Amino acid sequence: PNGPVTAIAEAAWQSDERILAGNSVAAFTPHVMERYGPVISILTFANCNVVETEEGLVMIDCGTKFAAPRIYETVREITKAPIHTAIYTHGHVDHVMFNHTGFEEEAIKRGDVRTRVIAHEN
Repeated sequence: PNGPVTAIAEAAWQSDERILAGNSVAAFTPHVMERYGPVISILTFANCNVVETEEGLVMIDCGTKFAAPRIYETVREITKAPIHTAIYTHGHVDHVMFNHTGFEEEAIKRGDVRTRVIAHEN
C-alpha cells in the first residue's frame, strides 16, 4: 500500500531530514507526557520509558535516531543519573536506533562501565 504512513516510514528509513520538521508524531519530536514515581515516559513515534533506580537509569525501548538528541536532553533536564541498562522489547527500527551516544560519552568520561543492553538475539 502506498498511503501516508508508508511514505512517512520510508522517509524515516531513508534518513530524510524533512521528517525532523514540525511537532507531529511523524516528526519524532519527543516530550514528557507523564511521570509515574520513578518512571519517566517520553512520548515520540516510538515511546521511550526511563526508570530511575538506586544504581542509575534503565531505559526501555530507546526510540529512533531522529529522537535521540531530544530524548537525551529530556532525560538530562530531569536527572543527571547515569544510564546503566537499555532494554529493547523487540527489534523494530523505531525502538532500537537510539545509540546512547550522549550517555556513553558521559560514562567514558567518568570511567564507568558502558551501558548494558538487554535484547532478543535476533
